[in-house]
Amino acid sequence: MASRSDSDGSSDGWTSLRELVDAYNTDNGATLPEVRKEFERTRKAKILEEYYAPKNTYVGAVLVEESYRWWVLRRKRYRFKLRYDASDGDPRIGELLRSAHRQERKWSFLLNKRSQKILEQITYTLIVYLLGFLCPQKHHIWPNVSTRTKLDQAVASARKEMKYILSFARDSARCRSLVYPLRRCI
Repeated sequence: MASRSDSDGSSDGWTSLRELVDAYNTDNGATLPEVRKEFERTRKAKILEEYYAPKNTYVGAVLVEESYRWWVLRRKRYRFKLRYDASDGDPRIGELLRSAHRQERKWSFLLNKRSQKILEQITYTLIVYLLGFLCPQKHHIWPNVSTRTKLDQAVASARKEMKYILSFARDSARCRSLVYPLRRCI
């Protein structure tokens, strides 16, 4: 049985990303708007971007803006939710997807709102790119190049992008750690 990787963590009473992907795959997406509204309502989040792979692959990703309360302040944070079948495709792609998710969790609380949004959007773009290689329908795009060569190029490109994401997050966190205390003194 294929293991499912679902970072959505559905709980009782919450609409999960699995339900969004299922709604996309059934009835030509006719029920998707209702499920999307329920997802946003139960999670107190707004879907900014969404990606669903071609039909019957059950792969999807959404970028959301979550609202939460911290003491008396209302805060917003940006997160992406990811669903894919870990047994499909190359293990290097699965490792890169997990690495991107780890980086997002590691740096999200250290960055200010603007930097966090940029980090999430860059990471989300990389994830959508990688999810495209998990879908079997996408492998006919370059007929003259072997699938292994395409995959090697995609993995090399994604690793380079991950280094850029890491350096962006590190520099933004450094900048915030230097600027934030100075703003409080002024």
